[in-house]
Amino acid sequence: MAIKPLPNSIVLYVPSVEKNPFVYCKDDGTMGDGIGSMSDPAVMVAVEQSAADSRYVSLRFTNNNKYWQKSASDNSIVAVSSQKVEDTTDPSCTLFQETVQSVDEVYFVHVQTGWPVMINNLTRTLHVDQNGSARALYFIDGSTIAQST
Repeated sequence: MAIKPLPNSIVLYVPSVEKNPFVYCKDDGTMGDGIGSMSDPAVMVAVEQSAADSRYVSLRFTNNNKYWQKSASDNSIVAVSSQKVEDTTDPSCTLFQETVQSVDEVYFVHVQTGWPVMINNLTRTLHVDQNGSARALYFIDGSTIAQST
C-alpha cells in the first residue's frame, strides 16, 4: 500500500498520552498536547504546500491563523507568525519536511535547522533537537472530523 502525503487539514496527537493528547497552540504561542477533543477548533492544522519546494509544507493552526516555526529565543516550536516564511536561510522559516510513515503516523523536520520535531516529555511542548531523533506524531484527516463551535 502506497503512503499518501498529508491531507490539507489534520489534527495531531501524541499517541503515548492517555488524557488530552491533541496538539494545540497555547496562549503564549508554544505548542503541545493538552486538548481532549479532536473536534475542538484549537487543534485543527492546515497543511499548505510550499511554493518554493514541493518537498516542504507550512503548518498553520486554523483557529488563530498562526504558522509553526522555531522560536527565535530557544528550540521550541511556536505558532506566532501570521505569514509564511519560505526562505530556508531565515531563522523565522515556517517550512517543515513531512515524512508520513503509515496511514496515521508522521514525522516533521524543521527545514531551516534540519532538526527533527519532538515532544518534550517534561514540558509537554513541541521543540526541535539537533541531537535527537524525531518522535512520531499521529494524525487524523481533518476533513473527517465534525468541528464543535
